[in-house]
Amino acid sequence: MKSYISKKPVPKFLELRLSNVCNLSCLSCFMREQKLPDGNLPLDKWIDIIKQGNDLGIEECQILGGGEALCRKEVAISIMKYIKKLGLRGQIVTNGTLFDKSLIKELVEIEFDRVIISLDGPTKSINDYLRPPNSFNKIINSINCLEETKKIYNKEKPEITIISLINRLNFDYLEDMIKLVGQLGLNNIGFQITMKQNSFFEKLELTPDQKKILPDRIKFLFEVAKKHNVNVNFDDANAQLIKDYRKLFDLGSSKKPFCIFPFLYMGVHESGRVFPCPTAMDYSDNINNHTLEEIWMGETFSNFRLKIWNSFLDVCKKSCCPGTLINNLRLKAHFNI
Repeated sequence: MKSYISKKPVPKFLELRLSNVCNLSCLSCFMREQKLPDGNLPLDKWIDIIKQGNDLGIEECQILGGGEALCRKEVAISIMKYIKKLGLRGQIVTNGTLFDKSLIKELVEIEFDRVIISLDGPTKSINDYLRPPNSFNKIINSINCLEETKKIYNKEKPEITIISLINRLNFDYLEDMIKLVGQLGLNNIGFQITMKQNSFFEKLELTPDQKKILPDRIKFLFEVAKKHNVNVNFDDANAQLIKDYRKLFDLGSSKKPFCIFPFLYMGVHESGRVFPCPTAMDYSDNINNHTLEEIWMGETFSNFRLKIWNSFLDVCKKSCCPGTLINNLRLKAHFNI
């Protein structure tokens, strides 16, 4: 790892948060109780940011929002086209309710790499309670239209992945979630444990009994996934079972799980603020005042990387999720760090 640091690491992953506006009001989302102003960074600025990122060495761009990225649909599709024009890998995280046939056709034509859609229940009643209002049918229609359009144009992309938050209300229906993914002709679903984001968490947190049986439940669900030719990722769920996982942040430097995020990642918010980590909101510069390279090599980002290299920060202990620790191991292996 020291040799990697000495080579002046370049960012590989650029995250673009297009909007704080959202058309849903999901029970698990922090935006239910923390309304953030929407900065509305103009399209030409987003295009310039991606160009700068490409010049720096970015390999992948992820589009999402504090809200829903497709609330700025015209901006989003223009950005996706530019990402593919540069030959970068692109993915968008969305609630899946704002697609239309025109947008889907464009996504298929440009062979955008991946669409990640949130779905928290295998039926309308479960999902729409957790992700109101009336999102289930819109999501299913979007997925069907995407798959049908790919067949019409004989394309394999975009790949569609479902992300589902495990909570006490959908815990007994995870098998049905996997079956639904298979029925829709999809191959990928990722499960994550619902984290505390707002006051609704008390209604969503897994019960002690559910936490107790979750390991065996996961083993069973892996077998279900195999039968339906579905790839399933339980990394977050497995990590969450480690009740004292935050003690990992207090281990000595020789044993702590070194965090790779600030050495690979840049996140740009709709306000123009640029962050070295998804949870480090107090460490930022602004793209309206500096170039992306100046920010990456500047004092704020450099000091943050130095601090993370030497010791985890309070923000890590308070805000970092267990899945991030698992992802660190995967990233280090991928980049041979």
